[in-house]
Amino acid sequence: MTQLLLSLGSFIAVIYLIAIWFQHEKIHQMLKAVPILCWSLVVGMTLADGGPFGYYLLAGLLLSALGDLFLLNHDKHFLKGLASFFIAHIVYVVGFLSISTDQTSLLCLGILLLVALLYMAFLRRIMMVEHSSVAFVLAVCAYILMITAMVYTAWLTSQYWLIAGSLLFYLSDFTLSWNKFVRPFKRADVVIMVTYYGAQVCLVIGYLCYIQR
Repeated sequence: MTQLLLSLGSFIAVIYLIAIWFQHEKIHQMLKAVPILCWSLVVGMTLADGGPFGYYLLAGLLLSALGDLFLLNHDKHFLKGLASFFIAHIVYVVGFLSISTDQTSLLCLGILLLVALLYMAFLRRIMMVEHSSVAFVLAVCAYILMITAMVYTAWLTSQYWLIAGSLLFYLSDFTLSWNKFVRPFKRADVVIMVTYYGAQVCLVIGYLCYIQR
């Protein structure tokens, strides 16, 4: 059943991506959060085997689905969507820490922090011109730091699927912020959603690999 739901979520994700490629707004509204909900069911059905990590991953997926719903109206509910994904990343961080190895990587942490700080400094100059609210700028910067923490803690798990998922999440959010604040580009929504769905399904596959060890 879990394989069926995993495949169903992936199939619906492909249908959704085709719909946004052809700019079919009704299907976009109807299907955006459905793949995440299917993959949430995969995790929910295996919680007995997943321990605390399963519960954290499930919570993160459901918060992501909530964020997807908020971002259906991007202009009106952007900060609500940002908050939902911010909390989701906190939950993912705690989940990754629950299965992390004892290793640390100062080099990885240093590179991630350098990239995050440089990008925050770059975005800050642009956002301060377009947004008078300092709180808005701080919220975006806090989000960048949180997703950076998510990538680092995924690295500490030594689980390749989880690392791949976190990096795809980072790429998705980088693309979203670039398109929103720096320079909009054609088919950005497709790139954002391909990497976003890829990130979430990688996390779920990583979880399934973890519980089957």
